[in-house]
Amino acid sequence: MKILRQKSKVKTIVIITVLVILLAGAAAATAFYFKLGPFAETQQDIQTKKENQTGSDIKKQSVDNSSKDSQTGSDPSPAPKPVPGTNKSSINAEITSANQDTSRLRIRILIQTVTSDGSCTLTMQGPDGKTYSATAGVQALPSTSTCKGFDIPLSQLSSGSWTIKLTFSNTNLTASATKAITIQ
Repeated sequence: MKILRQKSKVKTIVIITVLVILLAGAAAATAFYFKLGPFAETQQDIQTKKENQTGSDIKKQSVDNSSKDSQTGSDPSPAPKPVPGTNKSSINAEITSANQDTSRLRIRILIQTVTSDGSCTLTMQGPDGKTYSATAGVQALPSTSTCKGFDIPLSQLSSGSWTIKLTFSNTNLTASATKAITIQ
């Protein structure tokens, strides 16, 4: 009979152990589900969720706006004007920056149409009749285009007043812009 009691004690210990493990697992699952104890959200977790949601909302709004604006553009440009005597139309262009650093002059241009077709020609006239010219391709942006940029080494320009003239042209469109700068 002693043997039966030992088996009974072992059986009881195994049952109690299994029940404790099950209860611990159920308690951990409950804490995880309800975000309690070690699974509780910190202020940083809450802030990160808010930031992620705000970012998602902005992306969704941007996509919604771009699909609404797809026919007119988010910043509608003036309608092209026919150029007399040609099959081209004139559009607006703007020299958005002409910034000088220690080694070069960087010129950037905005063209009021969406196209990757065509080219940009830059001509500059400076002091003592000096000139500079260069050509660059065109890059389409979401609602406008830009010339791929001009980075001119200052060693090719002399100090003084320069007039920048940009001309954009493709098979259907043309644009031009001018700006005066001083090279130091």
